[in-house]
Amino acid sequence: MVTKHCEDRIDELLGALPPAPAGWKRRAEELPLLDRALGLFEERCPGADLAEHRGEVDAALLEVGLEPDDQRVHVLERLRELRGAR
Repeated sequence: MVTKHCEDRIDELLGALPPAPAGWKRRAEELPLLDRALGLFEERCPGADLAEHRGEVDAALLEVGLEPDDQRVHVLERLRELRGAR
């Protein structure tokens, strides 16, 4: 059971942490857009290999407002893996 005291202590500990690096924060904020891009790709090319269909991957990224790059494609691959693990 979490008490008010525990919640206050957790807030205090979290407040003592340094801020996350800007790159981490930016990538975390992109996750919902990356998830949408993966959904668009899957609608258009169900089960297709992302690397083999890079043009379609890039189009999906652009459609959700993200500039295509290798790191984003890697994250899409990882998201797909995680979805399959459910």
